Amino acid sequence: MDFNLRPQWSMWRHFTHQYPACGKCGLAHHRFEICLAYNKRCFSCDKFGHFARQCYSVRSSLFGKFRSNKSTNSKVSRLSVQKKSTKKQQRDNQRLIQYYSTKNSLTELPFSNVRTSAIVNFFDQAAPLKVELKQAKIQLQKNKSVNSATANILKTAQEDIRTLTCKLVDSQNQPDSTEQLKNQQTRERE
Repeated sequence: MDFNLRPQWSMWRHFTHQYPACGKCGLAHHRFEICLAYNKRCFSCDKFGHFARQCYSVRSSLFGKFRSNKSTNSKVSRLSVQKKSTKKQQRDNQRLIQYYSTKNSLTELPFSNVRTSAIVNFFDQAAPLKVELKQAKIQLQKNKSVNSATANILKTAQEDIRTLTCKLVDSQNQPDSTEQLKNQQTRERE
């Protein structure tokens, strides 16, 4: 038996020479194709037609911050960008000084050494208690209003009882007063 251990497909047989790298994009992949850098802007010199890795001109320091057209305003715009950056640096320095001063003042407080987890646990336990306390206060106010209403009803009922007892005592003292009492009650009803 004859076994063929070679793969059944054959590899492409081509020459292993390399194409020279393109002067515009730096790649060696295109020979008869249009270059990838065609009409692309260079990130280094801000010109068209090549990539930054193939750029041989002097790098513009303000390209990333500010793209300037070749005009008379370019010097003025560069100075304004530099002034803004110094102002920003001063502002940032002031903010850092203020931050560290407040941080130092906070470390002097008695709870500065307490772990945040302990504080969170405390607030987690205190929050439901506050809700229950508010509900209890609302219930007490409702009960007070109900109690005050019943107290008013009780006072009026006691006054009525006193007036009736006074009338009853007066009627018992006078023999013919029962008829007068009936007349008074009918008058009050009308």
